[in-house]
Amino acid sequence: MPYSFWLPFLSGEPIVREIVASDGTPCCVEINAFWDDKPNGDIRVILSIDDGGRDALMPYGHDFILSPDGSFVGE
Repeated sequence: MPYSFWLPFLSGEPIVREIVASDGTPCCVEINAFWDDKPNGDIRVILSIDDGGRDALMPYGHDFILSPDGSFVGE
């Protein structure tokens, strides 16, 4: 997704949604986005997902940093 897509997620509060996986398992998805260093600079995005079982203690997660020009920082 482009840089502009993530701007509305910078509210400071995580966005949490309940979804259903392709196998029918209910899952919880959490998205956190914040300025990595300074406003209008790089955006750090942290995503996590769990199925409410043992995964809830250690959910699967992924993070990345996106620069205003759309490139990924550190890759």
